[in-house]
Amino acid sequence: MTIRQAMEEFLEKSEWDAQIECDEESGENSLSTRLKVAGQVFDLGIFGNEKQDRLTLVLAPPFRAIEGKHAELCQLFNYLSELYLFTGRLSMGMEGGIRYKAILDTDGLEPSPAMIRNLLNSAVAIFDLHIEPIAALAMTKKTFIETMAEYEKKRSLREARNNMG
Repeated sequence: MTIRQAMEEFLEKSEWDAQIECDEESGENSLSTRLKVAGQVFDLGIFGNEKQDRLTLVLAPPFRAIEGKHAELCQLFNYLSELYLFTGRLSMGMEGGIRYKAILDTDGLEPSPAMIRNLLNSAVAIFDLHIEPIAALAMTKKTFIETMAEYEKKRSLREARNNMG
């Protein structure tokens, strides 16, 4: 199965109102849509390149970071990457756009819709679990230390509740 075929089958199973765009010259196939995650509408892009044997998924929330938050958000993204195992990484562009990106090298692999679903599940999970500290740090004047203190307190309470019952 080619990357494009995997993308087409994934799209068919997802029942989204979207189409795959194809650039024959570059070998790039792209699928762009919107997806509701953590109560908000995110931009989702899935890109497959047959010539480079690469499948990329990008999920971006509907908000941007305010000016001056780049370093603190990088601290948070590093913390989340160390604490949890996701298949991709969170990053922020110089324009303040936040995104989760996962890249899969498909050389020697047969691409499948399940591969795309796994990449998407990881992307959705990071925002489902961590949208609060990401948004709080990105869009308020709270510091990384303040945000993490609140986050750790909520996380400890959640874990205590889970252990009780």
